[in-house]
Amino acid sequence: MPTGESPLVARRRVRQAVREARERLGHTQGDVAEAMEWSLSKVIRIENGDVSISPNDLRPLLAYLGVDDRAVVDDLVRATRTARERRAPWWHEPEFRGITPSMGKLIEAENAAQVSWAFNPTMVPGRLQVLDYAQAVLANYSEELTPDEIHARQEARIRRRDAFLKSTARMNVLIDESVLYRTIGSPPDVLRGQLDEIVRLIERRRVRARVIPLNFDGPLVTFGMFELFYLAGDDDPAHAVLYSEDWTMDQVVEDPVRIARHRAKLDQLWDMALSDEDSLELIRTRSKELATTSSARPRQR
Repeated sequence: MPTGESPLVARRRVRQAVREARERLGHTQGDVAEAMEWSLSKVIRIENGDVSISPNDLRPLLAYLGVDDRAVVDDLVRATRTARERRAPWWHEPEFRGITPSMGKLIEAENAAQVSWAFNPTMVPGRLQVLDYAQAVLANYSEELTPDEIHARQEARIRRRDAFLKSTARMNVLIDESVLYRTIGSPPDVLRGQLDEIVRLIERRRVRARVIPLNFDGPLVTFGMFELFYLAGDDDPAHAVLYSEDWTMDQVVEDPVRIARHRAKLDQLWDMALSDEDSLELIRTRSKELATTSSARPRQR
């Protein structure tokens, strides 16, 4: 097992090995369920990564699938023990379990990724949101969410941001210029504080950011915001996870073909956006404009 392997990476290795062995034999998931006397849903959940298989279940399963190399078996057993770490992460706490079905997988991917790419045409990506900005964004969902649900999402964003700041991971962010003007119904100070934080992260080389200008004359993306998390390097879709979100749903996808398609579109937009330097200058300029707007507002009496 690789040193320091995360539970997500360990679980991926195990289920990929199981699926590949099954497919080599030409067996279906139903065949495996019948042979192992398991439910079909259990097999599906194991191969989808929704649950981790126990070492006691893994050994006979590998034997059935013809995986009998002792070193390979021992490595996969160690990996499944890592995947089933006893200490539950914070996003498994009751407060956060009901956010969305995909949120736990998103946070796990964020924590395991060495490099990530985020595209958001409407707002600053969630993992970079400061508290005031996150509160302003979530206030728009007061009709759809209860106060407790809003609080859980707000707390999750702050914890995600803290985890990123404590890590050594690199994050690349692509946003539309309209994000620099969208105050999300809050005072200009809130957006200014968020933009200043992005500038700080860029200057510390924790984040690379590019802005798609309002006069952009290129292919527009119509499939909403998405993020790509690379668990081993920055180019291999076989070791990447895609998170996508629109108005009706969010999902975590590990299909290399779909991941490669999203990365190709992101690369195209990245190359057509403002340069790193021009984007940084635009964000700084917009922050200064917001400062002027704030100072010009009449004081409350």
